[in-house]
Amino acid sequence: MKLGANESSSASRATASRPKVLLLAYSISPVRGSEYAVGWNHVSHLAEFCDLTVLYGLAGPHMGDLEEIEDHIRTHGDLANVRFVPIRPNRLARLLNAPNRAGVLVYTFYLAYRVWHWQAARIAAKIIASEQIDLIHYLCPIGYREPSYLWALSKPLVWGPIGALVPTLQLKGAPRPWRAVAKVKLKNLANRLNLALSCRVRRALRRADTIVAATSENADMLSTRFAVTPLLIQENAIPDDAVRAHGKLNGAPDRPARLIWIGSLDWRKSPDLLLDVLAAVRPRDWTLDLIGSGALLALAQARAAELGLGDRIAFHAQIPRAEVQQLLREADLHIITSMGEGNPTTIWEAMAAGVPTLTLDHCGMHDVVCDVCGVRVTPTDYVGTRDSVAAEIGALIEDRRKLSALAEGVTICRERFLWSKRSRQWLGIYHGVMARHRHTHGQSCGAAANVGWTRGAFRPTGDLANRL
Repeated sequence: MKLGANESSSASRATASRPKVLLLAYSISPVRGSEYAVGWNHVSHLAEFCDLTVLYGLAGPHMGDLEEIEDHIRTHGDLANVRFVPIRPNRLARLLNAPNRAGVLVYTFYLAYRVWHWQAARIAAKIIASEQIDLIHYLCPIGYREPSYLWALSKPLVWGPIGALVPTLQLKGAPRPWRAVAKVKLKNLANRLNLALSCRVRRALRRADTIVAATSENADMLSTRFAVTPLLIQENAIPDDAVRAHGKLNGAPDRPARLIWIGSLDWRKSPDLLLDVLAAVRPRDWTLDLIGSGALLALAQARAAELGLGDRIAFHAQIPRAEVQQLLREADLHIITSMGEGNPTTIWEAMAAGVPTLTLDHCGMHDVVCDVCGVRVTPTDYVGTRDSVAAEIGALIEDRRKLSALAEGVTICRERFLWSKRSRQWLGIYHGVMARHRHTHGQSCGAAANVGWTRGAFRPTGDLANRL
């Protein structure tokens, strides 16, 4: 059986040392960041060591927007050792997603997303019934809420990195509209209920051969709630060719310190906290590049003017990635004020540029940023957190030697997070999963045989699986 127009000749070159991996990356794009970059970076780097068949459904703003992958292949040719298999949403998925696509009722996306995963599992069953596949990896998005149906297929399964189990932080006393506060409380409540009631999540976690958590907080939640022992691996890393030599002038006290903040202007990213922090910073010799757009842009601009910070802050809104990277190379300190994250892409971009990060001490920032390469501030209430962050920024502005030392530390710490090392880490996981599976089942992982679905799902086998 042949699927897709982008068949690679890598199948004939595959050896026992090159795992043949069926990878599900719902969101993937060569030109976007965040979850899209998770999928693309993993595929482009692991293709050196594995033969990948990639099931995907999003390479643009909405489910079924696949043009960015298709355009990239037309322009640059096939990615070596990779076969992309688009899963286009069926009529039911499109119907369910229509209110979300129109911006009317965004939560209908999750219903459409479940249907899409059903489609993906059917295609996966057909592939493993007719081809050699050594293991399945459900990669992204990194949220746990949709466990897919791949766990029902009788192949070694890796799931993760998994995130989004941890409640979004709320700082007591934050001067925010009641709707914003209520939305976070409702989201956290829904998260707790889903964790407690989702049988499919429990089945998938029990069935997976290896579980990977995106942050230590999520690893703790998985261990406590579901009695599994996950590995801890961040969902993204730093491309080796993006690393810049350290050449900052942080030690020069004769110019303002250049601060940078990157993110969507929404309550989760907390630009309001950022502005209140900067108003409380005592040394005034700083400037800020604030990059991002969103619902709070006008509010943030008005608040900056109200606080008398307008002449120090440059609002860049949405700018090309190359311009963001240039501003990072010119920055002295990267600031994160988010209330909820996995591992934000801005960490890797800042580290690649040799820029230290000041962040609240939670989420993935807790695992990546250390005293050598940045500053972590323990969140308390709103006022206490504001004052603590402001004091840390002020101390760095006044002591440029310490700021310069942190920048030097970035060049040391980032070596742990290079894709050249991360891809080999994943390769080791793949080989370990296959070895355990062979030991347990006494057969080759890649043998194309009857496709059995485990208890709790429908059970197509043999010829029936081939007709799905």
